[in-house]
Amino acid sequence: MRKLDKNQKLAVNCDNNVVVSAGAGAGKTTVLAERYFRLISEGKAGVENILTLTFTRKAATEMNERIYSRLLNSTNTIANGQAAEFDKAKISTLDSFSAQVVRNGSERFGIPSDFLSDNDAASAMAAEIALDFILRKQNDKFLQKFISLHGFESVYEDLFISLAVNEFNLSDPIDFVVLKQRQKTELNSAYHKNMDEMDKIMSDILSLSPDIGKAMLDNVNLFSTLWNTDKFMQADGIKLFLEISDKVKLTKGRGNHPEKTLLNEYIDTWRNILNFTISVAHGIESLPFLEGMFGLLEDFQNIFLSKKRTSGILTFQDVSKMAVSI
Repeated sequence: MRKLDKNQKLAVNCDNNVVVSAGAGAGKTTVLAERYFRLISEGKAGVENILTLTFTRKAATEMNERIYSRLLNSTNTIANGQAAEFDKAKISTLDSFSAQVVRNGSERFGIPSDFLSDNDAASAMAAEIALDFILRKQNDKFLQKFISLHGFESVYEDLFISLAVNEFNLSDPIDFVVLKQRQKTELNSAYHKNMDEMDKIMSDILSLSPDIGKAMLDNVNLFSTLWNTDKFMQADGIKLFLEISDKVKLTKGRGNHPEKTLLNEYIDTWRNILNFTISVAHGIESLPFLEGMFGLLEDFQNIFLSKKRTSGILTFQDVSKMAVSI
């Protein structure tokens, strides 16, 4: 056994939760094996009581061999006795352990206990289902518009296939109704917040000295003729706001007036908020379209998850999330 340094010994002898962080070849496996051995040799646990998980099969095999050899060749009688019971040891990859947990509770998710964890097979299944779904929905006005904006290949691969493989999980499917409502709430909240901020900046600008010059006169005229926050906040106010937004061009100050710099800083901040608010307003106007797309994606998710259940073809992410939920 390699000699442990001070920090490694602390990790081995710690009875509480501990994180071992080190680079490749620094002795992490040795530390974990020695900690396992200590718990066994001190009678604090049996091999069947310690769960040892790794990311790869190679690492699991190495861990198994090291621990077994340490127990078998020890002069500690408890360790020797546990070596004889080593067939009960729980040393495996994280994926393998998760799969075992899910197989024991597969009925909770409506999947066969002999399911297959295969990302490639799941991706191929997603591609087939996505293509069939898009072709069947080709006359849907929302899908037609989305394809016209982004192109068929992008919609097919980057939206439908990507969502199916990476986001559509059996244990935690996307609730598109909740997602739509959250989007609506966040957009409306951002719109109102930005209007309040622009109102404050407008008041700050109007409070500056008129002696700044023509810039102040231009800005006062613009606010008095174009800007009406009360109307912008009404039901049809977003349309009105978007109609006049490109006409709102504040004039920066020139010359040596002491408040000129402050005016220009206010205008820069105003412009930034205005541009963001225009994006938010467009987002609010597109909510009906978003709702239509969410409806399509919800249908697609239901079809894909149903196929997962009947085929037993799952992603590793499916299995890990189901294991955690159990």
